[in-house]
Amino acid sequence: MILPLLDICGLSVRYPGAPFDAVAQASLSVGPGEGLSIIGASGAGKSALIAALIGLAPAGAQVTGRALWRAGQGAQVDLLALPQRRLRALLGREIGVIFQDPGASLDPVMRIGVQVGEGMRVHLGTPPRAARQRALDLLARVGLPDPEGCFEAYPHQLSGGMRQRACIAVALACGPRLLIADEPTTALDAPLRAGILDLLGNLRRETGMALLTVTHDMDAVRRIGGRVAVMDGGRIVEEGAVENVLAAPRHAATRALISAVHSPHSPPEAAPAPAPILAIDGLSVRYGARAPAIKEASLSLAPGETLALVGASGSGKSTLARAALGLERAERGEVRIGGTDIAGLRGDALRQMRARIQMVFQDPITALDPRRSLARQVGDPLRNYGRDADHARLAAVFAQVGLAPDLMHRLPHQVSGGQRQRAAIARALILDPDILVVDEGLSALDTVQAAAILALLRAEQRRRGLAILFVTHDLRAARGIAHRIAVMEAGHIVEEGPAARILAAPRHPHTHALVTASALVAQGD
Repeated sequence: MILPLLDICGLSVRYPGAPFDAVAQASLSVGPGEGLSIIGASGAGKSALIAALIGLAPAGAQVTGRALWRAGQGAQVDLLALPQRRLRALLGREIGVIFQDPGASLDPVMRIGVQVGEGMRVHLGTPPRAARQRALDLLARVGLPDPEGCFEAYPHQLSGGMRQRACIAVALACGPRLLIADEPTTALDAPLRAGILDLLGNLRRETGMALLTVTHDMDAVRRIGGRVAVMDGGRIVEEGAVENVLAAPRHAATRALISAVHSPHSPPEAAPAPAPILAIDGLSVRYGARAPAIKEASLSLAPGETLALVGASGSGKSTLARAALGLERAERGEVRIGGTDIAGLRGDALRQMRARIQMVFQDPITALDPRRSLARQVGDPLRNYGRDADHARLAAVFAQVGLAPDLMHRLPHQVSGGQRQRAAIARALILDPDILVVDEGLSALDTVQAAAILALLRAEQRRRGLAILFVTHDLRAARGIAHRIAVMEAGHIVEEGPAARILAAPRHPHTHALVTASALVAQGD
């Protein structure tokens, strides 16, 4: 009989002042070489469970139960009772962790290579030269295109997907016996997502590493295989073999998650074709002396239209979106909003123009101030423009994006990643902008809530003629909201056209690769 590597027994977590448990009597186990996925709606308690396991529950939280770790020679230790020093040593060497928000996980003033090699030097005593070589090998294995360049880069110089892969390399550096992965592939496009899941699967088979994954990606659950546990309201409501649970779900929460994946997103109605409200013409953006991040990009967006900007991680999607808001300085080309070139605006004219175009940033944990309540931050744009940020108006926009009223006065770290993302969406909508730029706005949401946010964006678009620039690596989301799709590769827009044509008959090889990989991940091949 194979004994569990980690045995969680009756784990409960209650946050200070909360009327109910964030995690209630959770019991799970995972053995050597086994894969266990924890799924559930945003706010179900998945990340709270993981935080308690690794000693990161918020100050004042009540954590009860046991989490028995099988150390060397069969001895068991309770992770929840270990002193912080011993727990840190164990986490560094035997348990690797991939956190949900790479922007908050990486030290902004340390080069990526130093962070990948740090654990090897501290916990394994690896010499600097050997640590550097293993770090380069890991950066290559997780699919980073220029391992040497990424080794020397700082986190802010990488895209969100590249930062996520760097975090995976950090977690794998010491060869852990257990890898805990909290939403490890949400920032990755379909080909990279498949590659990372295959890499983790190979490591399980080759080394006997156990894999405990928290995810809302049902395709990832199928590809990982093994067992799946479903959480709802802080409780584990269903558990079993992946193929059994997904084929014949017993609990209503499980059925809702699965049906949201299987329900096809109907394509939006054809958009009107008035004069564009956003026009980007021949835009190039360069960082320092490096090759241009954006090269001669041109696109347009009309009122009431959604343009999905898709492409592999690091292709320049987020840079182009930020340039549309004037947050990146163009080397050449222009961005026009309502016919006005924003490069020529200064002072109050620029400030008023920015009220017309709002953005949902890719990393909600870094986009929100950790010291201020969600309600305060959602209301900030109103106050900045001299408008009334009364409670009723804030409560209405919270309800609009599916946030409960009792979350209004919580701090960002006191809610789930999906709830932070919805707060960021609420903040972007509060000014009633003409243009909404959504940079991976669904990546932290479960399938049910992602479908709800898509429906919300489409409803707002119909109601107010909202123009949406939708940056995504999720082609299913693009299918459900986009009238047109533009595909980026290495800073170039390589293909553009109606969404139905792009997805059904892609012409460029890169587009074809993205569409094919998305289909393969969905099938679990």
